[in-house]
Parts: sequence; structure tokens; C-alpha cells
Amino acid sequence: MDMREQIILLLHSYVQGKYDFPTFCDVFSSLYYTSGGYKLFGEGDRENLDQIGAAVERFSPSSDDLRRYPKTYYSERQAREIVDNILPRLSFLGTI
Repeated sequence: MDMREQIILLLHSYVQGKYDFPTFCDVFSSLYYTSGGYKLFGEGDRENLDQIGAAVERFSPSSDDLRRYPKTYYSERQAREIVDNILPRLSFLGTI
């Protein structure tokens, strides 16, 4: 399975509830940024995936982070809302 397919499968698995949110964030960041997955999508999807990436990168499960840096970090609810609102915009979401 290539990197693009792994990212698509991850997104499908998240939608199906197969990942808890912190794990989804870690895996998405690893695949999309660290492994160069961002290079594998067209401009429209890449813009949406970049927005998902920004939300998952700013997610923190630490109440201390959220209290000390409220404009830097997102709670799970905030980050999940952003991700869930962007997912329907992805052209490939129905491809698996």
C-alpha cells in the first residue's frame, strides 16, 4: 500500500470510528508531514488536508496546555470539529 492509500485508509478508518482522536492525530501527522504524504494530492485536496493537519498539530490532550496557551492549542472537541467539517470536502473520501 503506498503512502497516498495509507492516508486515505486512515481517514476512512477515522470516519468509521476505528481510531481514537489522539491516535488519529499522531498517525495523520506522521504520514502526511513526516513521510511526505502532502506531496501526493492535488491542490484542492491538499488545501483541505493541510487544514486537517493544522488542526491535529494544534490538538493537545493536556488541560494545562489548553489553560496556559488557549490561542495556541485546541481541545479534542475543537480539533475534532474542524476535522469533521473538512472531511466531506475531500474528493477521494468515497474511493475505498
